[in-house]
Amino acid sequence: MLPTDRCRRSIARANQMITGDEQIPVGEISNDFFPLFGGSFERGRAFTVDEQRPQGGNVAIVSAGFGRRYFGSSSDLLDKTISLDRELYTIVGVLDPAFDGRTLAGPAIGNQDVWLPLQLDPYSADQTNTLVCVARLRAVATLDAGQSQLQLATEQFRQKYPGIIGPKDTFRVESLRENMVRDARRSLLVLQGAVGFVLLTLPSSSLAYRSSCSQLLW
Repeated sequence: MLPTDRCRRSIARANQMITGDEQIPVGEISNDFFPLFGGSFERGRAFTVDEQRPQGGNVAIVSAGFGRRYFGSSSDLLDKTISLDRELYTIVGVLDPAFDGRTLAGPAIGNQDVWLPLQLDPYSADQTNTLVCVARLRAVATLDAGQSQLQLATEQFRQKYPGIIGPKDTFRVESLRENMVRDARRSLLVLQGAVGFVLLTLPSSSLAYRSSCSQLLW
């Protein structure tokens, strides 16, 4: 399923969290992630805009497989709670079993057992995480033009936050298809749905510069 014109970008990062005695893969995503990649739900819904704001509440979307493994069934999971790193999260959605995050969004995001809203704090000083931004190029835009804008954003960021990134580090934009098949060219046919997407890799502290390429990408 192709994304609609209304949904052209999403931000995500992958993580690991503890539930009980098990360490599980967890994805933190903006509320546009599933609409962007055509993700549908077996039950429930996607995250709301309010839920992705800081202090927006502890809510979660789970994969159907995790629901069966953790609760014995993927049905009747809505409003049940799961413990992640000793915090309780309320389940608001169960993904369709057919959703394949690794194929659609790439290995940097992949298939997660649990998805949480990415509740970014614009005032945070946390420099330890990398965000993956996925967007659709405007019809008149090119990857080269996007890279030029991000080079400028890199220099602006380096001047404002000296010492955060190295002298050779840079923000970059690349085709999602190229990113996904770099080490697996023979899998190209299953990735045809990725045409037109680009990846932006940004330090978490660079949120102020997302707007520097917004007119180009979306």
